[in-house]
Amino acid sequence: MSATSSAAGLAPKFYETRNTARMLLGAGYPARMKELGAMVAKVAAGRRTGALDAAQDVVRAADLDGFEAIQVLAAAVELIEPSH
Repeated sequence: MSATSSAAGLAPKFYETRNTARMLLGAGYPARMKELGAMVAKVAAGRRTGALDAAQDVVRAADLDGFEAIQVLAAAVELIEPSH
């Protein structure tokens, strides 16, 4: 499997992650995504990497799991493709 087809297979999972965060956070979703998005963007800029890579680095470095990890990954997806 090529890197492109592998990435294409992951895209729906990242969108599903964003949808899960949106559903669980409800009205708090925009503010939480703004907060976490700023953090992910700062890490991405500092490491000169993309938002998803930065989010994965944050999840690993902070040893996040469950809903915390979902929120960080959802913020990265919002940076790449805002849901409005």
